[in-house]
Amino acid sequence: MTQVLKPYLPQERDETVLSWVARLAAFHTGDIVARFLNDFSIPSQRLLAGDNEVLRNLAEITGADFGGLRALQPEQTDQRRYRFRGNDFSSEFMPQKELAYCPRCLREDDERGHSTRVGRWMWLFEPVRVCEHHNVPLIVHQKTKWNDMIRGFNEIAPEKTAIARQADNMPEWSVSPLQGYVVDRMRGETGPAWLDSQSIEQASRATTMIGVLEGWGASANLHTLVDDDWDKAGQLGFEVTSGGVSTIRQFFERIQRNHPSPNANVGPQAVFGPLYKWLQFSRGGKDYGPIKDVLREHILDTMAVKAGSNLLGEIVHETRRHTVKSLAKKSGLDVRTLRRALVSNGLLNGGDKSSLNNSVDAVAGEQLAGALSRAITFREIPEYLNATRGQVETLLQEGFLQPIINPSGGNRRFSSWVDTREIDDLIARVSDRAKSVDKPTSGMLRIPDAAQASKRPTKDIVGLLLKGRLSTVEKISTERGYLSLRVSPVEVEEALPLPQADKRPGRYQAAKLLGLSSRTMKRLLETPGQDFFHPEVRKEGACAKECFSFEEMERFKRKYVTLGELKKRSGWHHADVQKELRMHGIHPVCDPKWVCAYLFEREQVDPVIL
Repeated sequence: MTQVLKPYLPQERDETVLSWVARLAAFHTGDIVARFLNDFSIPSQRLLAGDNEVLRNLAEITGADFGGLRALQPEQTDQRRYRFRGNDFSSEFMPQKELAYCPRCLREDDERGHSTRVGRWMWLFEPVRVCEHHNVPLIVHQKTKWNDMIRGFNEIAPEKTAIARQADNMPEWSVSPLQGYVVDRMRGETGPAWLDSQSIEQASRATTMIGVLEGWGASANLHTLVDDDWDKAGQLGFEVTSGGVSTIRQFFERIQRNHPSPNANVGPQAVFGPLYKWLQFSRGGKDYGPIKDVLREHILDTMAVKAGSNLLGEIVHETRRHTVKSLAKKSGLDVRTLRRALVSNGLLNGGDKSSLNNSVDAVAGEQLAGALSRAITFREIPEYLNATRGQVETLLQEGFLQPIINPSGGNRRFSSWVDTREIDDLIARVSDRAKSVDKPTSGMLRIPDAAQASKRPTKDIVGLLLKGRLSTVEKISTERGYLSLRVSPVEVEEALPLPQADKRPGRYQAAKLLGLSSRTMKRLLETPGQDFFHPEVRKEGACAKECFSFEEMERFKRKYVTLGELKKRSGWHHADVQKELRMHGIHPVCDPKWVCAYLFEREQVDPVIL
């Protein structure tokens, strides 16, 4: 077929094929579009669908370039699916029952003397609500007749005088960054990476729904939003989505932190409102793109969702977070006890009441709950471990045993609780190389006895056992726990050689090792009739200097305890410790003002302060 219509009527810039056909009809025949198409046997529905064969026939009839026509008319690829300039989308993205136009553009067409007004391809798409040339909102004409979609704007829009009046009365709007992104992408330009990684419709919908959540909150009613609202939503949402996944996750955290009525049972729908409902309750199996995975992962990472739940179309296979209530139910612990422990251990922020802080990491929470279920108090440890109270205290002070809650956590109740699993692990480690015997070999002693015989600290002997540096270790088969172990004091001495006499600690070093101030050490030595220390005096030239044996310091630690040590051990405030001791008639062994410290007899204190 050769060119039939002459002279050639070129398309205007950005003009749709349907608009051009309307102008062709008016220019060549002065008739309406429907009759013009019938004259050339062009099915209107196939033209609306952007059928390639129809566009080729139209190109031959008019002498136009097929590629140019193809670039200006969306192509239907499937039922309710279209493609335009390499972008695929649904019919919802290009409304079929409405036509949008800019009255100022149409007025300019009238003023230029065009026989027919020009329809621009940008106006076809739902996110485009503002004319990019005049910054006024587009007017939407709802389809009322079956052939509205192929009628020109001369028929659909008001006549010249009315369109001029309409153009004068339009309010000023700015083009939203989302609209700019959509149009630029249609023109082949690149944009933010996360948005470009998905379809243009997915990017637009996700941006808009995030904007609705930002601007109208979790209780937003989508049915009450008007064009101005949707345009604002696009502006708000683009500020978030243009930054990619990290910015989106930060936005979700802010929404959670600012949720108006947080409580332990608040769910994702209450927090994320329209965005969550849009993704969770969708019909027809629509693919909403990566926003679904981003929100799903964020919910699983920050909120308690039960395994087996359907979250945004997928079954949750593993719980990542627990509420205090769900963790208490699973572990069998009291809710209040568990909450205090979680706060003390730093897994919950006691002062943060936002929905971002109403759950805990499932692994860490279950580990703590398990430890609490197995825990015993300081008073119970000696019997469980089969060790003296002093030995238990040494193991705790030196870090061989750790309380389930760090004393610095502020909750004194848990500061002396120890997981029995940790105690069992310690016994297993120190007994790792022990030989089981019915009776100890001659010269083999219990750890505290070996410490006295070898004049070496208990902590160092335990350290040797843990490092496997003692070759001869025995475990009495009829005994259990810590005191069932036997070591050789001779081997301990060889493994831990004492420093030379002139290397033994002086007063300052000894005070530091004992946790005392140098002034307190001096005052204790000056106390009349004191039995605290019996230092040896060594000559250094013309001077005499006191030196303290490790045995002497171990004896002091076994007999006395400071207020600071009691405070650290119990997790109490020092005033509470003193009050408790006074209630039991326990007083410092010497005047605190004189020695600059509160010193008590351990034998009196141990039954009172755990």
